[in-house]
Amino acid sequence: MILAVLFVAGCGTQAGTQFTVTTTSGQLGTVVVNSVYAGATLSAANGTARYTWAVTSGALPTGLTLSSAGILSGTATQSGTFNFTVTVTDAQGHTATANLTLTVDSAPAITSANSTTFTAGTAGTFTVTATGFPAAYLH
Repeated sequence: MILAVLFVAGCGTQAGTQFTVTTTSGQLGTVVVNSVYAGATLSAANGTARYTWAVTSGALPTGLTLSSAGILSGTATQSGTFNFTVTVTDAQGHTATANLTLTVDSAPAITSANSTTFTAGTAGTFTVTATGFPAAYLH
């Protein structure tokens, strides 16, 4: 999941209003390792269109990209928390930045430390572990 914009800085462009970065949904969605990310679109307010976007500090996880049009997409190949800064530049050269945090969760997995052989008609036990996101569970 990408957390909402934490810090925004920019320069005034239209009648003293602040040029800012926003997201289309407030939250940018959930990211699960090795799964296609549905994507998110960053947007800017109070600037002059056409906007160009870039990651200017930190890094996205391997497999995700931010297009110059502000579209975050791809398939993350590593889990973890990633802090990065995006900068948008408007047609007049004004810039605005936002510090974002992206959390890539591990995919659900069900594992066992060892195997067991069962005989039909005989009771037995077998231990498995469910991990990952969304929370894995067994029925």
